[in-house]
Amino acid sequence: MPTGDWPSRVPATQDCLAMGAIPVFFHPTQLAIWPDAAGGWLRDAVVFIDQKQVQADNGTSVLAALRAVGASELERKRALVRAHFGRMVWAYESGAGDVFDRVLQLAAEYARGVDSTLHGGERVSECCQLEAATPR
Repeated sequence: MPTGDWPSRVPATQDCLAMGAIPVFFHPTQLAIWPDAAGGWLRDAVVFIDQKQVQADNGTSVLAALRAVGASELERKRALVRAHFGRMVWAYESGAGDVFDRVLQLAAEYARGVDSTLHGGERVSECCQLEAATPR
């Protein structure tokens, strides 16, 4: 999923997972924010293709990268999605709220000048698309 206005792509990612599809992420923020909200399993369930590479080769790397994922790896990723998707809708790791609540919480903290640490150790400012992302 291209990053759009904000890399988390909450509704699109939830729709993808609800259909049992394996998400394809293109921005490192997606690898940081989603496992923070949903749990570490999601990092293992996605296919990551760096958007810088996609932009550099006009997208030709996308099909090559997707074709390189073997059948057993695809099934392993699908099994992770089936086993854990409910966590994406109903609650994140702490059991309070859902993924959308977590993303809103992080955005509100960042707007107030709090540079929160995600479960994976990344800071919110490190995950922004902006070159010089710092809290206001």
